[in-house]
Amino acid sequence: MKRLTFLLLLISTTCYSQNKFNTYVGLGMGGVIENKNSISNCTESGSLRVAGFISQYYNINVSISIGLQVLTSGDLIATGGCSQYTASTNTRIESSNRLSANSFLLRGRYTLSLNKKVRPYIDLGIGTTSYSYSTTTTEQGSVSRSSLAISPEIGVEVLKRLNIGCTAIFGGKTPSFTGFDSFSNENKILQSIKSQQIYLTASYRLFQF
Repeated sequence: MKRLTFLLLLISTTCYSQNKFNTYVGLGMGGVIENKNSISNCTESGSLRVAGFISQYYNINVSISIGLQVLTSGDLIATGGCSQYTASTNTRIESSNRLSANSFLLRGRYTLSLNKKVRPYIDLGIGTTSYSYSTTTTEQGSVSRSSLAISPEIGVEVLKRLNIGCTAIFGGKTPSFTGFDSFSNENKILQSIKSQQIYLTASYRLFQF
C-alpha cells in the first residue's frame, strides 16, 4: 500500500511539473571593469571577452521563474599579461588583469509582460564567481579565488525561445600569490584586484519539460 501511494505521488508530481522546466544555452560578448595594474609601462590590450553559459529555470507561474546558471568566461583571443622584473630582488610581478572566470548563480526572473511575441524581463542572480591564474610557479601551478557575486540582468524574450539581454557580474576578486619558481629561478608576485564583468547575451531554449 505504501509503495502504491508513493508511486501515485510520483506520477502526479511528474504530470504537474510538465512544461515547468526550461533549459537555455547561450553566449555573451563584453568585457571587464578592473583596477589598473601596478606595473609601470604596462597597458593591458586584451581582446573582446566571451562568455558561455547554461541555465535551467523552473516556472513557478507565468511571470516568476527560479533557476541555476553556470557561466565560464575569458578573452576571445589570449594575448598574455604584462610582467615586471626587478633584478635587485630577483622578483617578477605578474599582471592580475583579464583572468578567466567561472560563475555559479542562483537566479530569479520576473517577466514584465505576457505578450506572445516579445516579453521584457528582469533577472537577478546571486552566487559565486571564481578567477583563475594558471602559471604561478612550477610547484604551485594554478591559483584561484572565489567571491560572492551578484548578477543583475535585463532583457527580452522573443517568441518564448530566444533571450536577448545585458548581464553584469559584480563582486569578483582575482587571486593573490607570492612564491619562488624553481623553473625560472625567480620570486613571483601576483596581486589581487577587483573585477566586474558585463556582457551582451543571447540564449536559446533547447528543452522544455
